[in-house]
Amino acid sequence: MKVFFFTCVFIGFLCLLPAKAASNIDSQSLNKLISLKPEQAFVEIQLKLNKPSITLQRKAELKVLLAEVAYYIDQPEHILQYSTQALSSGLLNNKWHAKALINQARAYFQRKQYEKFYIAANSAVKHAEEFNLPKQRVAALIERAFSYAFLDKHILAENDVALVSRYFKVLPDDFNKAVLLDRFSGVNQRLTRNQAALTAQQKAIIIYQKMKATHFTSIAYYNFAGIYKSLNNWRQAAINMQLSYDWAVKDNNKLNQAFSLYRLAEYKLRLGEKVAAESHLIEAMKIADQTSSERVKALVRKDMAQFLCDENKILACEKLIVETLGFTQQHGLVTDEIELKRMLAQVYFQQGHFEKAYLLLKETL
Repeated sequence: MKVFFFTCVFIGFLCLLPAKAASNIDSQSLNKLISLKPEQAFVEIQLKLNKPSITLQRKAELKVLLAEVAYYIDQPEHILQYSTQALSSGLLNNKWHAKALINQARAYFQRKQYEKFYIAANSAVKHAEEFNLPKQRVAALIERAFSYAFLDKHILAENDVALVSRYFKVLPDDFNKAVLLDRFSGVNQRLTRNQAALTAQQKAIIIYQKMKATHFTSIAYYNFAGIYKSLNNWRQAAINMQLSYDWAVKDNNKLNQAFSLYRLAEYKLRLGEKVAAESHLIEAMKIADQTSSERVKALVRKDMAQFLCDENKILACEKLIVETLGFTQQHGLVTDEIELKRMLAQVYFQQGHFEKAYLLLKETL
């Protein structure tokens, strides 16, 4: 899953309050800002982290928050970095320790390291149960169920899903519940429980819209479209991905816009709307270049290259693959590099350059 932050106008006033009261207001402000403007929040938390007046314990807690927000704004390299640093500090209380483990689990999920994903998620469940932390237990159970699903342990995943379903009935409809519903929807989709996935995702969308959380609404529609993709319902997938893009425009979020257009192009192709698909890919490339995400730049170019190849525009396809290949090598995007090399080998094969194709394929083994 991929959020922004405003500066509190009363920040100076906090210095006049007792330390405990100031800390409480600060936490409330941070939580509200994360739900509304996560990318801005990420910057603000980093600034707070560098203040010399902050205690070591509070720094550890802020690192847990940074890891959480990094997950919301699609910065996987920071999720593991900050959650691991926070855990290794030895300064977290039981609640923050559980939150850090949950973040660590999500980091391994993003990195597709599913055994480590399970280990971190299971540790989070055990920790939450040992110290009677019901809110953290729900989140941890969802992550463990997800890890079980990826490890093809579906019966164990179903058991955790059943537990979580009971918890949801008593949780208030707040930001935390919406985030959990998002993840819960993903678990159900992985287990091919698509109707349950659609229901959970729709509930998350309703909560986000009530909160006017535009960033998260965009992402929720992105995930909603993905469920329809699993059902091969390309028309509904396209409709919801268009909504994802529209909300990303409202949020002025270039990263989400690029991701949504990139997926929308895929769905339009499935519907046979090639002109619209090409237009979306061209626009996605322009917008991706306005972001700091090397990942989305590579993904969009890779899809555009594939589109050109499919349209038999071989020379243009080859040129874009070679350019993008250099880009992925420069930024260490190993998986994308391998996929591009295989695409280029196929292009060489079509052109009769069999030896070049063979040598390139050898590099991917």
